[in-house]
Amino acid sequence: MNNYLQSIINKHKEFDTYLKEININEFKQFTREELTEFKKKLPSYFSFRYLTSEINDIIESKKLQEYPELLGVHHYHEIKELDFISEEDKIKLDNFLVEHRLHSYLHKYTRKLRELSKNWSDEIIDEILEFLVSKEILKKYHKLYICCDYIIVDEEKINKYLRLFELSKTKEMSDNEWEEYDKLQQELNYVYDFCPECDNEIEITEKMIMDTINNPDYLYKIIKERDKTYDKL
Repeated sequence: MNNYLQSIINKHKEFDTYLKEININEFKQFTREELTEFKKKLPSYFSFRYLTSEINDIIESKKLQEYPELLGVHHYHEIKELDFISEEDKIKLDNFLVEHRLHSYLHKYTRKLRELSKNWSDEIIDEILEFLVSKEILKKYHKLYICCDYIIVDEEKINKYLRLFELSKTKEMSDNEWEEYDKLQQELNYVYDFCPECDNEIEITEKMIMDTINNPDYLYKIIKERDKTYDKL
């Protein structure tokens, strides 16, 4: 390591050692007034600089000079394929997704997404979300409204409910259909579920499912990890 950088580390270690070697019992010999005055003055002499934070800014600046591609779309490369928004908006979208943790839910009308998309039409927002779903970056979920709240269900579960209700209307089911029906009943537990808000017993009905399909209120879950290649550099 460079001598100048090493000298800074040595000074830090020296001061840290000094503080650790102070015997707290030595303070008992002083009066309460003396200790109170000392305690008041002490903070004014402790003005530690957060060198690591300042140095990190310099490191990041040098990293951007070395890898200018970091200034563009680099977390989710698929976003580059979008040909109906500007390069600037692609970068903003890429960074927006990274602000959320893996497995976080997004909604079309959340504040941050609305800020990002303030110059986009609803049609463009929908098209972008569907694109991200097609690239398996997001997964689409339905809000299924029950009682005084909603539960989150994916497309697969919606289809299972539809199949269950379809089978329930079959007058004469085959053995295979009975087996399928029984399996769906057990899996979905649709007859008695509990409202997450008031704990009342509820029944998920075909009307609830159809209302969800006909008046969709989607949530989008981030299911793909971002590209972390540049994190290691």
